[in-house]
Amino acid sequence: MFPYAFALAIPIIVVLGGVALAMLAVFFQAKKKQLQHLERMKAIEKGIEPPLNTVKELPRKEPMTPERLRRHGLIWLFVGIGYIVMMLLLPEQAYYGAPVGAIPLFIGVGLLIAAAIEFRERRQA
Repeated sequence: MFPYAFALAIPIIVVLGGVALAMLAVFFQAKKKQLQHLERMKAIEKGIEPPLNTVKELPRKEPMTPERLRRHGLIWLFVGIGYIVMMLLLPEQAYYGAPVGAIPLFIGVGLLIAAAIEFRERRQA
C-alpha cells in the first residue's frame, strides 16, 4: 500500500468535512424556516394575526471611521511582519514562505493609507 496514503487523506477528509458542515447548516436553516412558516400558518388558521417580521436582522456594523481603519491597518501590518519574521527564523527552507507575509503586510499598508486620507478629508471638511 502507498506509505503516504494517510497523509494524503487528511486534506481530503478536511475538505469533505467542511462541505458536509456547510450542507448541514443549509439544511437546518431551511428546516427552521419551514417550522416558522408552519407556525405562522397555524396561527392564521386559529385567527391570530402573526407579526409581520419574525426574522431577526443582523446588527449593522458601524462605518469604518479613520480610527478603525488605523487600528485594522496596524493589526494587518504587524501580522504580516510577524509572519515574515517567523518564516525567516524557521530552519531549513521555510524562508521560501516569507513572501506570503507580504499579503497581510500590504493590506495593512493600504488600510493605513486609507486612514490617512480619511483623516485629511475629515480635517478639511
